[in-house]
Amino acid sequence: MQGNVPRIYAMPGSAAAIVRSFIRQVGRGDVVECSILMHPDIRYRDAHGGVLVGWDSCMELVRRLVYRISRVSIDILAMAAVGDKVKLRLRTGAADERFNGLACWTVRVEDGLVRDIEVRRPDGLATASIMVPDLL
Repeated sequence: MQGNVPRIYAMPGSAAAIVRSFIRQVGRGDVVECSILMHPDIRYRDAHGGVLVGWDSCMELVRRLVYRISRVSIDILAMAAVGDKVKLRLRTGAADERFNGLACWTVRVEDGLVRDIEVRRPDGLATASIMVPDLL
């Protein structure tokens, strides 16, 4: 864990409910609520294999998405959960048209928090590589 991680309490509920809440908060641009739902050792892998490890790096990605792109929307088209893993098909949109399109996410929940996010996109957009290349 890194030094800036706040005290985080696990969310009660199913993995699907936790992931749905996380996606809702990203779409609302609620950075604080996103931070509460993220595991201290969260890992994010984008479509090109760029990997962010740790709460600080992943929070910086969320901040940059929300503040630099603005008007981020994420619509859940399909969701399936088995145990601690949730697979989603999403439609994403933003003021920056590069971020508009379909995406498939695989999210793992641990201790009631989002622990791993792996993103695949048919268009190959690499969100972390674009938004936080300095952290990869």
